[in-house]
Amino acid sequence: MKLVLIFQNVNTLIVEDADRFGLSQLYQLRGRVGRSSREAYAYLMYEPFKSLTENSEKRLSAIKNFTSLGSGFKIAMQDLSIRGAGDVLGWKTTWIYRLSRLYVIFPNVRTRNSS
Repeated sequence: MKLVLIFQNVNTLIVEDADRFGLSQLYQLRGRVGRSSREAYAYLMYEPFKSLTENSEKRLSAIKNFTSLGSGFKIAMQDLSIRGAGDVLGWKTTWIYRLSRLYVIFPNVRTRNSS
């Protein structure tokens, strides 16, 4: 499900528990306000005495530091360094790996043509 928010006359956004959002989510939410000649404000809040994880602190710091127009690439690179690149083209994304994992979980399952 995709939620699209367009607020033409809104210049202030308040996000509670911002430490629970991803960096790209926060960046997109922040971009929903201030699309006019008005100055925009985005308040990203979290519990005052809550102990933040290291990644949460990095995300909130990045969204605070990269505020200039066109900083999306810098945000993406920071997000990549926080979360890591993953395994997009690796062995674990192939259908053969997934089938082998299913066989380990369900070793007694046979196909229709097997004896």
